[in-house]
Amino acid sequence: MKSLTDHYYAHYPLAYVERAEKHLQLFDKGITESLFYAAFELRTGIESRMFEGLDALLDANELPPVNIKNFNPNKVFKKILEIDENAIQPHTLTFDIQDEDQTTFIRYTPVTKSLAKDWFDLSKLLHYRFFIDHKDWFVKKSLLHYRDIIADIAKRLKEASSGGLDAPPSSFSKWSVRLWELLNEERKHKIV
Repeated sequence: MKSLTDHYYAHYPLAYVERAEKHLQLFDKGITESLFYAAFELRTGIESRMFEGLDALLDANELPPVNIKNFNPNKVFKKILEIDENAIQPHTLTFDIQDEDQTTFIRYTPVTKSLAKDWFDLSKLLHYRFFIDHKDWFVKKSLLHYRDIIADIAKRLKEASSGGLDAPPSSFSKWSVRLWELLNEERKHKIV
């Protein structure tokens, strides 16, 4: 028999999206409860993306870890803004390589306020009250509206997790100043 440690459960945002999309496919094939598993995966994926963004900002700004005991996406979003107000804007860095006809782009895709709203929308599906308020929840047709909402949230989480930078370029100012200092020190040593 396999133990829980025999299976790797990837816990990065896009892995949650992939599992949610698989559950939506199962829902489409008639397995009604898969809709709720898709909602759970996306809600947890949003938490993952928000903490990923927060941790990257803390690290880039050389700040200590933050202990958020009871997850609330609005608290995490507020903390992100406290650290760097530019963290909610998308950024693209362009690198042109001299003497070559080559350009490289690296994007930062922000954690957005809409992700916090999405988390709350998904949460409504994951509480007992949903089943009381929706007596026909087991009838697939009654859940098609929620299926569309979940699919849209999956697209937004996928987009919010698509950039190559974990923190906005503005957070790298300390890092870039230190790099410049190191490069200048190296140049001085070569000249002497």
